[in-house]
This record gives sequence, structure tokens and C-alpha cells, in this order.
Amino acid sequence: MSFWDVPGCKAGVVTGDAAWGLLKFAKENNFAIPAFNCTTSSTVNAVLEAGRELNRPIMIQFSEGGSAFFSGKALPNDKGVLQNSILGAVAGAHYVRSVAPAYGIPVFVHSDHCAKKLLPWFDGMLEADEAFFKAHGEPLFSSHMLDLSEEPDEENIAICKKYFQRMAPLGLILEMEIGITG
Repeated sequence: MSFWDVPGCKAGVVTGDAAWGLLKFAKENNFAIPAFNCTTSSTVNAVLEAGRELNRPIMIQFSEGGSAFFSGKALPNDKGVLQNSILGAVAGAHYVRSVAPAYGIPVFVHSDHCAKKLLPWFDGMLEADEAFFKAHGEPLFSSHMLDLSEEPDEENIAICKKYFQRMAPLGLILEMEIGITG
């Protein structure tokens, strides 16, 4: 059995059960799906080219700072609003969705390490996921990561639970970081 046999697996962005199934398949078969932070369309293309050359699924992820770079560092990105980081992440996800099918491999679109102070960025990406879901029946992103490891465990879990309840109906995967890291 190959990863192509995972139900719903396709060339292009995978979400929902197909994304979760692909992650489980990788774990069961002892291989990793590498994740790469991308800051430009050129870095996205390089990752897609490598995935195609190796015939392997990949993750393209956007950090808050990398997202602002994707759309242009000259744009305003006010503290507590992070409008440019939202714009860059959403534009990056749309770009990946546009070009990924041409590379012939499954692709995850993921957001990376969202700390508590960056929750406006997370909220903006979720709003884009919800709008995309309403129009297309699946979220814009495959998954998101909340890194609230600097917060007390109880607060971390409560915040993650709140977001998970919002994300689950869309078929979005939530990665959470808890405890001491680094």
C-alpha cells in the first residue's frame, strides 16, 4: 500500500479525513512528512519541486513573521491586529492551492507556532478557513498549530479546546504544544 491509497489522498492540498489519514499512514509506516516554513512563492515552489522529485507528501507552513514577509514587510502589521501577517498567510495558502496540483503530490498547508500574543493572526486565518469552507466545502488550510507552551497548562488546554471546537466542524487539524519546550 502506498500513501496514494489513503482515502481522499490527491495531488494538491489535502484537508480533513484525507489529511488525518495521511498523517496516520506516515506514522504507521515509519516515515515523516517534512514541514518547511515558506516566506515567498519561490520557497513554496522549491518545496513543491523537492516533493515532486521524491514523490512524497510535504507540508508548507507559514509562521507569523514569514507570513508578513510573504505579503511584503512594508505593509502595516499593527501589534494586536497583525493584519499583514493574516494577509500573507492567507495569500500564501491561496497560492499553494493554486499551484500544488500541478506538482502531482499531496500537500498540507499549515500555520506554525502561534503564541498567545499572536492569536489575532490565528483568528484571521480561521476566518479565512471558514469563508473558504462556506464556498468550497473544505478549509483553506489543512492544519494550524497553537504554541501556548509559555502559558499554564490549564489555560493552554482551555484555549486550545475553544479553538478545536471551532475548527472541528471544518475538518481542520489542530496541533497544540504543551509543557516545557526548548
